[in-house]
Amino acid sequence: MNPLVQSSIARLEQLLPLGERRARMPAPLGAMHRRIVEALVWHGLPPSRTELEKAAGALDVDDALQALSAADLVVLGPPRDEGGSRSVVGAYPVTTQRTPHALRVRARCEAPWVWAMCAIDALAVAPVFETEVQVDSRCRISGMPVRVRQQGERVVEVQPATLCVGVRWQAPIGHAAHSLCMEMVFLLDADAARQWHAGALDRHDVYSVDEAMRFGAGFFRPLLAGPWCSSAPGATGRGAQEPRSRLHNPM
Repeated sequence: MNPLVQSSIARLEQLLPLGERRARMPAPLGAMHRRIVEALVWHGLPPSRTELEKAAGALDVDDALQALSAADLVVLGPPRDEGGSRSVVGAYPVTTQRTPHALRVRARCEAPWVWAMCAIDALAVAPVFETEVQVDSRCRISGMPVRVRQQGERVVEVQPATLCVGVRWQAPIGHAAHSLCMEMVFLLDADAARQWHAGALDRHDVYSVDEAMRFGAGFFRPLLAGPWCSSAPGATGRGAQEPRSRLHNPM
């Protein structure tokens, strides 16, 4: 493995040990987490309350969601009622909240838009879920639109060809989605990268698109290990439902 990619995976696991946190959880919490990520990736929406109850087993759904949120495995919205129930809005690597990184995941012939927490997360979805993904984002410095198309681990299109990815390393404050992830960005070219890191290379790393994809995949695969066929094209159950209404251009 590329030394930069390998060291970056280790550094992120130290700052954000999601795999370690999930490994310590009871099996029903792990099942719920997996179902949430799966629904968000394939459908652009979290599971229904009924599906969450089924995944949670004997656990109270709200207590289970709170435990996942406390471990930063999911991000919850504000309370919905006087009882304090909260809905899932995201689970790394994706979210229903708009970010600069819009993804079109080919779960069916019509693919819903969903958003990635950061540039590294955006590039991790295709290899981890072994699917086709189109990433539309913007350069952090210039604001110019950028696009990456992937088929699994293969990068099939990069616009512009000079595109790179930057990470400003910092400890998460609260949810990583609202702190560390905000500093994992697309950069138009080497000039934009130099302007972005301003020579502070002890706290910044710059990656090619392929390196950033392998970094993200290497971080998420242990966390999200297992086949993802239940909602893939041609699947039965939820995966066979009609496409949901997130088909507008998000940018």
